[in-house]
Amino acid sequence: IHLPVPPETLRTAMAPKPSRQATETMESGPKRIPPFHYMHILDSNTNVTMLIEGPLTYNLEDHQQIVAGPLSMVILSPGEYCMVGRPVVRAADGTPQRESQDGPYKLRHGDKEVRLGEQWAQPFVLYPGEYL
Repeated sequence: IHLPVPPETLRTAMAPKPSRQATETMESGPKRIPPFHYMHILDSNTNVTMLIEGPLTYNLEDHQQIVAGPLSMVILSPGEYCMVGRPVVRAADGTPQRESQDGPYKLRHGDKEVRLGEQWAQPFVLYPGEYL
């Protein structure tokens, strides 16, 4: 006797299992961030992506998930440059601005910023929303 199997059952049965590395990033618990690295962590309670810089062991909570990282900081040598898309809005003293005290970072949508190695001698991170 042959019983027809619905296609949804076949897709579920054939779906690949997530790798161990992928399941580790989904689990809560301590995450190690090496020196000169950073992570973007989404807080699902507030829907705000946080920036965590290393070296640090960060205890990931149940309502948080890793969006990106750990990623290496951008290091520019003298004579090098990079272009950053959607750069974060900075105050006069150079600190990044947020929309509210614990809110997301303000971004200059549609803009690009050229960062020169002479001006950005120290390693820097890309804030949530920025890209190279």
